[in-house]
Formats: sequence, C-alpha cells, structure tokens
Amino acid sequence: MSGRHRAPAPALGSALGAALVLALVAAAFVAAQAAIGDLRVPLDLDEAVYSSQFASDVPHFAYAAHRSVGPGLVVAPITAFTSSVTALRVYLAVLSGVALFFAFFPWRRLIPGTTAALAAALFAFSWVALRFGDTVLPNYLVALGAVAAIPLLFRDKRLPLFLLFAALSLIRPTDAVYLAIPLLAAALLRKKHYTALSLAFGLAAGWLYWVVESFIRFNGPRARLSAIAHVNDASGLHFGLPRYLAALNGKETCLPTASCGSITPTVATWWLITAALVAFALYTTRNKALLLTTVITALFFAASYLLLSNWAVPRYVLPTIALLSVPAAVGLMTLVRQSRVLAVAALALVALYIGVQTTTAAQAATRTSRSLTLPLNSARALSRADIWGNCAVVGRFAPQIAYLRRCVAADMRDGLHDAYGKTTLANLTRLQRQGLRVIVSTSTRKPRPDLASWRTVTVPGPGHLRLYLSPGHAARS
Repeated sequence: MSGRHRAPAPALGSALGAALVLALVAAAFVAAQAAIGDLRVPLDLDEAVYSSQFASDVPHFAYAAHRSVGPGLVVAPITAFTSSVTALRVYLAVLSGVALFFAFFPWRRLIPGTTAALAAALFAFSWVALRFGDTVLPNYLVALGAVAAIPLLFRDKRLPLFLLFAALSLIRPTDAVYLAIPLLAAALLRKKHYTALSLAFGLAAGWLYWVVESFIRFNGPRARLSAIAHVNDASGLHFGLPRYLAALNGKETCLPTASCGSITPTVATWWLITAALVAFALYTTRNKALLLTTVITALFFAASYLLLSNWAVPRYVLPTIALLSVPAAVGLMTLVRQSRVLAVAALALVALYIGVQTTTAAQAATRTSRSLTLPLNSARALSRADIWGNCAVVGRFAPQIAYLRRCVAADMRDGLHDAYGKTTLANLTRLQRQGLRVIVSTSTRKPRPDLASWRTVTVPGPGHLRLYLSPGHAARS
C-alpha cells in the first residue's frame, strides 16, 4: 500500500450535492455583479484597448509593452460581432460565473464536502472579485487559473495543466511565471517530473508568442521588459503590504506617488481572521502538502507585487485572495463541525463578510462610473457633431472616446510612441492627411493657439475637458 494520503472518493449523491451548491454560488456571483451596478460601468482605458484588438467595427488600438493579447482573445467571441459595452459586460459576468464553477470544481476531490463551494463564495464575494469579475482585465481569470492549477498538479493532469499555463501566459505572462515557480518546485519535490514538464512547456508556449511579439513590436524582449519595469515603477525593492492593506478598503488604484490612506479596522479584521483560519487549517488538516502548496503559492505570488512594485492595485493580488480562500474555507468548515454554536457563529460571520464586501464593491462601481462620465459625455458631444468612424482621437480618455465613436486612438499615458501618441501639430496634420477627422481631448484650461482654427467643444462634467475638432476631412495623400 502506498504511504501517500489520498482523499476518499465522494459518494455520488454527496458529489452531486457539492456540485449543485458550487453552481448556486457561481449563479449568485453573477447576480451580485448585476445587483451592485457593475454591468453599467463604462469601459476604462485598459478595457477599451483590450476590447479593440479583435473588434469588427472598431479600429485596432496599438497597445503598450506591459499589455498582452490574452484579454482581447477572451472577449473576441463578443467583439467580433458587436462593440456594445452592455453585451461585453453581460458576457463577462456569465463567463466569470462559469469560470468560477470550473476553477473550484476539481477541489471537491481534495477537500471534503461543500468546502470547495464555501471557498468559491469567500473568493467570489470579496469586493475585488465582485468589482473586476466582469471587466476586460486579466486579473480575475489569472486568479481562477491559479485555483485550478493546484488540483491539476496534485492529480497529475498533465494536458489540462499544459493548456492552463499556455492560456495564463497569453493572458498575463509575468503572473504566469510567479504562479509557476512554486508549483514547479512542488511538482519536483513530489518527484512528478512529467507533470512539471507539462507545466513548463505550457508556460513556454504562451511566452513564445510574447517573445515573437516583442521582436516585432517592441525592439525585443529586453526592451519590452525594461518598458514594463518603467510602467510598474520597478525601481528596487519595496514593502508594499501596508499600502495594499489600505487600498483594500475599496480603492481600485493607488499610484506610487499617492497616499493610500490608513488601514481600516474592517480590512484589518478581514485579513486577521483569514490568517487565523489558514493557520488553523494547516494545523488540523491531514493533507498538509496540498494546503501548504496553496499557501506558499499565494504568498509567493503576493510577494511579486508587494516587493517589486510601488503600485497598490487590489486586483493585482486577486490570485492571492483566491488561493487563500481555500485553506480559509477548510479552517472554517473544521470549526463548524466542532459544535452548533460555532456553526451559527461561522454562518453569521460569513453573512457579515458578504454584506460588507458587496457594499464595498457597489461603492467602488459607483465611483468608477462617475469618474468615467467624461468619456461618455465626450462621445455624446461627438455624436452631435456627426462624428462616427474615419476619425482619430488623441489625448485624455482617447481609447474610451474612440471606442465609442469607432475612431483610431492612442493615449500618451499608455506608453505609446507612435504617430498617434503625441499631440504635436505635425502628428495631427499627418493624421488629417490620412483622411481622418482628428479630435484632440485635453483638460488644459488654456486654449491651444496651434488649434485656433479648430472647432472647440467643452465637455460637461468635472475636469474641464475640452475637445478640439479638426476642420473637416483632409484629402487623402
């Protein structure tokens, strides 16, 4: 008999029951995203760039070195037919629920009963997952990929592991590496060399596209990595934990130069309880190798952002939140089985957690919607000016405005260095000579003298946004 511990195969009835509970969690997650108003949030800059990649009726927007092709591929089944933001949000919300189900489904064979469903609920109803589950951003899917990878590794599912890491490398290449390193170490320690090779080959397959693209568009991998380090403010080691804990109060982004505020009692309590449950699970579980691998992978991944970048962006650490939800759920279920009093207390704690997190997600969605009213108002102003297609938008909010009006776009803050990325008169004239109606979007209060002959439109809302519209179409050269 092998000395290795194997979880007992669940009975058919209990397996079906656990799957049903997990499906209900996934459905509730989709419904919650609609309830908090997330489906009505306009596209931000990143989302507009990603959504344009395979769109049928929007020009392809060039993207900067730190972006990847994966998010555009994820939404291609929708953008190939329509550029409707509502259709995108609904599709992504449904996809987020389906992906949640399949990421946590394999865990039913490794942890008892409905613990996998509880882990899915703890992750899905964190405000970060609720807010970013239906966005055209890579982090939520990377988080679920991290969750799915561990049971695939421990059950030696080589082909699925290969495909998973190939996909993760296309969606977020550097994140795939940070996840792969501890998992490769775990596979080698377990002497599962072919499983480790499957993971490594999957990682290499995704990175091969990134390398080829780097030579074609970014002067090679070294130059691209340098550009990514510049965007990420990778100027040495940082201790970003306090900034991240402060940002987890509901801030979507905390810039390197900005204060993230103080750590609130709610966030401190959330993470102290999580840490206690994880520690309790590690102490009491029989399958320590499984949970220890999960925790080490979560912490290793978190360290890549907490130590190497001075940004504090909660969605970046979604994989850590997702991975820690598993041992936290194991610890919570172990406590629940001790007594009815503990079970009632745990149920109340989970209900309180979901209530607080859902409220925070709704507030974050509302703030983002308000901050993105300017590109929407700009698009409406261009609609009144009868501008639709055969146009180019440069400057502030350029990708969002251009996406809504089917224009070419670029944004200087996106790190682009092409003809669309700088609003010099020479570049604007070059765009006009291509037969494009040019729109310059700027928040500068002083009028631009070089655009004195252009029509000026003041966009209602905060920020003093002004649009300059070129005088008609220039002849094609």
